[in-house]
This record gives sequence, structure tokens and C-alpha cells, in this order.
Amino acid sequence: DPVSLATGGAAAISDGNGAYASFCNPTAIMTGERLQAGVSYMKRLPYEATVSRGINTGVSFRFNKVFGASLGFASDWSPAYDITDAYGNKTGQSFSPRNTVINGGFSVRILEKIDLGANLRYMSQSLNPGFKGNALSSDIFAAYTLKDFRFTAGVSNIKLSGEERLPSSAVAGIRYSHLFGLHRIAAYGEFDRYFKTASRGSLGASYTFRDLVTVRTGYCLCGNNAPYSSFFSVGLGLKFRFICLDAVYLPKEGSFCTGIRFV
Repeated sequence: DPVSLATGGAAAISDGNGAYASFCNPTAIMTGERLQAGVSYMKRLPYEATVSRGINTGVSFRFNKVFGASLGFASDWSPAYDITDAYGNKTGQSFSPRNTVINGGFSVRILEKIDLGANLRYMSQSLNPGFKGNALSSDIFAAYTLKDFRFTAGVSNIKLSGEERLPSSAVAGIRYSHLFGLHRIAAYGEFDRYFKTASRGSLGASYTFRDLVTVRTGYCLCGNNAPYSSFFSVGLGLKFRFICLDAVYLPKEGSFCTGIRFV
């Protein structure tokens, strides 16, 4: 989503991703408004070498003070390429690789300041006409709020079934958010350790004026063999009553993402 991407990809600790909670940290359901929904569009994902396009949409609803649930759907596709036969001759047909993700999750609040949650995710990947892979994975997270700080930790993308290898990781993050008068400042830090591969760290910050305009920036530093490449991001958010318009730009990759949220 454009909010967490604008703060260096700190999705697990983002304060604007309740609608997208089923994609990363389900405890985000318990923060922000009771009902949150969003849809976003992105050109060229930061971990892909080719120009691709994708859409994400999600919704979360908190039934009461102690329980909430979320749903999400995402799909990205790459430019079509010509299909050739065994001799390298074009067949006159083309194929566009596509990835599809469907999520569902829930979160519960215990002891007033502690949130627990889990997601279930189905993934489908079509790289060529003769290959289609499927996998089922899960996220499990906990979060603790202490005044202006929120801490979170969990495991992400743990494979439950499927033959394909997934970028599973252990995640820890911290967010500081403080309101003074008409201004709000926030800082984000997140660390991912991918099992048997590499690490990723994200740092981000945001400034909000009158709960109307938000400026965001961040940097993601990725180690060798990480599923992402390092990137710098800048973003802008505008809020009109319950409608939020968000955008982010990644200068190195030439990627951009825009979205609308209802909070």
C-alpha cells in the first residue's frame, strides 16, 4: 500500500494500513477507525526487474473493542511475451505472467494494550502457459501499545502448503507517534530476518498538519539474497473527511503507487 511503502516499506508497523492488515500485520485492525477500506495501483514493484503493474484492495472491520477481521485481494501482471515452439518459432500467441493473492485475517485485544492476530493467505503464480504454482501461508503477530509507542513482533509468510519456496521471515518493529497542537510527527523502524537467506531493515518518518496533509519518507536497506532491493521513497497524503488520497514515488526504480482509503 502507498502509506507503508512511503515510509520505507515498514508495513508491519504502519499507522495507515488497517485496510491492508491481511497483507502483513493483522493487529493493525485494532488501530484507527472501526471500518477501513482501500484500493491502490502500482507500476513496477521494487523487487521485480521488469515493468509490472498491480492492484491491491483490502477492508477491515472491528466488531467491538476486542475483535476485528480483514480481507484482501491483490493481483499483479507483467507485459505479455510471444510464445514460441520447440524450435524457437513464434506461434502467434502471447502470454502475460500474473500473480494473485487472497488474504483473510483477524485480531483480538487482550489486557487492554496487547493485540494478537493471524492471517491466512492463498497465492497463485502463472509464469508461462505450462506452469501454475499455488501456496498457502500464514502470518502471526503480536503488538503492544505504550503511550506514544507501539511495538510489534511476529512471523510472516510461513508456508503451510505448496511446493514453491516463500520469503518467510521473523519481523520486529516500533512506531512513535506524537500529536502536539495541529501537528503530528511519527517515526517507524522495522527489521525482517528472512529464514536462511537475508535481512531487511526499514526506517521512515511522517509529518501531518491538521490531520489534512501528510508528508512521508523512508529508506529500505536489503541484504544480499533478500526478495527486495534497497530503495528510497517519498510520499504525500491528503485527507478530506473520511477519504484519504495517498501517493508514493521510488526514484531509483521509477516506481509509483497511488491509492484511496476510506477511514
